[in-house]
Amino acid sequence: SLTANRTVVQQPLRLENFTATITTHALSFFDARAAEAQSAELVGTRPRPWFFFMSYFHVHTPLFTNRSNRGRSKGGEFGDNVEELDDSVGEIIQALNYHGFDKNTLIFLTSDNGPYQEEGWEKSGRTSVYDEQTGR
Repeated sequence: SLTANRTVVQQPLRLENFTATITTHALSFFDARAAEAQSAELVGTRPRPWFFFMSYFHVHTPLFTNRSNRGRSKGGEFGDNVEELDDSVGEIIQALNYHGFDKNTLIFLTSDNGPYQEEGWEKSGRTSVYDEQTGR
């Protein structure tokens, strides 16, 4: 199931729509924080600080992509996943900018940088920045 704090948001979890679902949740969260900040400003107080943590499944297996994004990239299923993730991050940054949160918000993007070996080890994630075949 998908939960937000102690609230069950979706059960059973539908992976195909997971990225859209959590992105929508994030945007709603930012809208609510913006409304709180506006209310605080009207009464002359500081808005409460907030923390938002969002964890994607991308780009780990199982690879799942919304139907509207399948076949979109030249990178196969993996590339489609990366593009869907990129779209979500873009929407979140756009919402932060829209609400003026970009001036006092830290954004951390992390990855375990694990290999994607389901298509074979020769196509899996790198362990260094040097490519022995191309010399780059």
